[in-house]
Amino acid sequence: MKSFITASASVEVVRQEVDFAYAEFLPLHLRRFVAFYEYARESPQVCALVQQLQELAFERRDFKRYNKLLKQSEPLASIELYWLIPMKGFPDDPIKNTIHCYKGTDDALRWFNVGSALSCLEWKEFDKIRKGPPAAFASPASEGGALWNASGKGSVYAVKIPWKNCTNDELTDMFEELIRKLRPLNLPERKRAGRGGRVSNPTVTDFLKHLKAYRLNKRGYEYEDARKVFGLYGSKKGWTTGVRLATDRIAFLEQGRFFFDD
Repeated sequence: MKSFITASASVEVVRQEVDFAYAEFLPLHLRRFVAFYEYARESPQVCALVQQLQELAFERRDFKRYNKLLKQSEPLASIELYWLIPMKGFPDDPIKNTIHCYKGTDDALRWFNVGSALSCLEWKEFDKIRKGPPAAFASPASEGGALWNASGKGSVYAVKIPWKNCTNDELTDMFEELIRKLRPLNLPERKRAGRGGRVSNPTVTDFLKHLKAYRLNKRGYEYEDARKVFGLYGSKKGWTTGVRLATDRIAFLEQGRFFFDD
């Protein structure tokens, strides 16, 4: 499989492959998709499988073999991987070339918010679930219901919102104070990486930072050169940790466990 950052690549070409600043302004579910897509490009196994599936689905229209290959490829053929199959630019093109197509379509790729979504239902909808049989948990038709069902474990509170008397900023301040009071002691807030490179419960932004170090290291950049040219990491320990964590996450992706922290 060809390398996306070749030995002859110019600095600007390399920069295109490691610049994820655009992802900071995307909603969470799209940031998560950016991370999954870009990590998947680094796995020869994933690239080969997706290209085989694309050929069967779009060129040969052989869905019998397509479904057989999916079944044979578990756990590599994870639910997330299905989203790569329609991406005809995969694996050659960075996702930033096409991510704009998804900015206005919140339903497409919303699955990538699972485990990190703040779910919301009107009280009347929640009351139906609360009083109904277990099967009711699978079927609220509203968008809020879909996220409610998909968002994994969490806490449920009844919250009264004084829309009439408060601005959005005032409500945001109230929620910030409320969240601090409600957070369970056994689920402390995530800590960001320190200057020494230690990472605890990395965020999607951390994933992309690690991938940036991984790609530059793969390209042959040493820490000092990468720091000077691309402004990455304040310590060599952080750089080394980032490369290692990206390598580990590619391996997890190949086990169908990319978002294993959810």
